Amino acid sequence: MADEARLHITDGTAQNMRFPAALREDYFKVDEMTFEDLLALSVKVASHLHFYNLNNKPEGTWAGLFEADEAVVMAQILSLDLKQLETEFQYRFDSSVEEVGVGLCQFVKDIDGWLKTLKMSNHSSGKALSVKIEEVIEEKLSAEFGDLRECLKRLMEGRSQREPVFDLEGCDPIWARPKTGQPIQPSKLPDSRNSMIEKRLLRSIFYAFFHAVLYLQSVTAVYMQQTLRGQTHDPSVGLLMTFLKLFGDAQERINTFSQRHLNFYYQTLLKASPRDPLPDSADLVLETDAGAREVFIPKGTEFSGGKDLAGKELVYEAESNIVVTDAKIQSLATLFFERNRLISPEAELQYVTRARSNRLPEGLSSGGDPNAPSWPLFGAEEKDGGYGSVEDAQLGFAVASPVLRLKEGVRTITIIIKVSDPADIDPMITRALQEVDAQGGGEKVGAVLDNESYLRMAGCGRVG
Repeated sequence: MADEARLHITDGTAQNMRFPAALREDYFKVDEMTFEDLLALSVKVASHLHFYNLNNKPEGTWAGLFEADEAVVMAQILSLDLKQLETEFQYRFDSSVEEVGVGLCQFVKDIDGWLKTLKMSNHSSGKALSVKIEEVIEEKLSAEFGDLRECLKRLMEGRSQREPVFDLEGCDPIWARPKTGQPIQPSKLPDSRNSMIEKRLLRSIFYAFFHAVLYLQSVTAVYMQQTLRGQTHDPSVGLLMTFLKLFGDAQERINTFSQRHLNFYYQTLLKASPRDPLPDSADLVLETDAGAREVFIPKGTEFSGGKDLAGKELVYEAESNIVVTDAKIQSLATLFFERNRLISPEAELQYVTRARSNRLPEGLSSGGDPNAPSWPLFGAEEKDGGYGSVEDAQLGFAVASPVLRLKEGVRTITIIIKVSDPADIDPMITRALQEVDAQGGGEKVGAVLDNESYLRMAGCGRVG
């Protein structure tokens, strides 16, 4: 059986999908920091600003003014860059197992710090988030925490005090509490040291914490909006958040740089101007009443399109004169030109080796359903044959012209077609033109005229 050519069917791309990303107005922002990023960064900067006592000695930092507020903790959760954290973990994983341990210890300390601060919150959103963190630790991270402590304990064996120290002391007791109703899981480490198993275990622990924080970020975004609407924040935190919100207005102006740059390039340098607005358009399906032969709709006839969002009526006008008749589409079909590479010499000449007609089912309509079956525009065939009735196409042409709208009576119509190259007139065409077609009581007669440069077709029959 010949290997039939197949087309790769895709949905294609719209013009706006091919727009270069670099020309979009939001391709990059001059200041990409969010409100949460700025709030967390401000607190981090405050931790480096010291208070000085009467003896001119450092005594505490400004961070104490902000760290106890639940909005700051939520901002720290949301601003944690997990992609950067993953990159740093991979770098440490490839260089030193001990450095991986240090990074995981800090990961645990961050989550534990969020939990302890939120437990002391007086705001309902802060308390609710602390419960979420406890659930995540108890159900997802407590077992991983135990494996991490065991792994770090082995890494500390035989190490000097100058090497990295893994500090997991002082964590909330919930870290050592197994999930309710489940026994304490045995250690996943073998009795003897095995660096490969230890590294795989540390990787597994990291991604358990990674996905836990990813989940916490998704729920924290909701609690953050709730706490920002509350009025229970300390004055110092309230003033800081107010300043950052006001800074956001200037930030939005700064971030219009890319769009202003494009406007300068197109409007000032290239002198391009936008086109005039175009009215909306719509397609109407018109049908005649039963028994009506045809209906004339003059140009400018108004049609109501309902109302817009403002409650204003939408009015559409016919762009041209329309004659509505009882003519209907009887069938739809697509045409697929097959080029079989095994057929020679047609394959070498890039000729079509077979034409297939794909008849589509009646009543074809998606009805707005995105899951409705799609139909290949050019009649591509699928191996499962699920694209309607496929058959060899009967090729030909049709002639349409206003002059063919004739009154009743017996009419004779002659059509002469000029052929640019007489050699293109195949003898089979000449024989086909000479056939008699008795359908409809008509007759068609063909001949080759004028030194084989013209084709003449004549038909006689009753009209009306």
